[in-house]
Amino acid sequence: GVKTGAQRTTEKFARRQTRQVLEGVEPSIAPLNARESKLIDATRAIKQAVEREANRNQMFGMPSMIAGGAGGVEYARGGDPASAAALALAARAGMHPAVASRIAIIAYKLSREAGVAASTAARLAVFVGSEETKEEQ
Repeated sequence: GVKTGAQRTTEKFARRQTRQVLEGVEPSIAPLNARESKLIDATRAIKQAVEREANRNQMFGMPSMIAGGAGGVEYARGGDPASAAALALAARAGMHPAVASRIAIIAYKLSREAGVAASTAARLAVFVGSEETKEEQ
């Protein structure tokens, strides 16, 4: 259910007290708690930024025009309206902030862990990201 301000304040106080007692007993966990706290803050900030961008990223705007342009180029090159439309839709979906941030994270991990070039990792990340999105649906 919905928590009141007093309930949230009490829970925060209890968590802080528990953390301090645990750090007093085992001081080596203090740096881990500090790092985790920073990661939690970063996660919240990234989530807010993505949601804020999603609110601004309306159906008609620059991303849609770019995606339409990509579809137009594909149609001019191949003459197939179905593949042009598919490319335009895929390009527009890839510009959604949630999708773009997921692709960027995957590309970064691929470039670091697999030792591939950043451009290659980005191309692979688009494929991996689209497969993950399909599995979530």
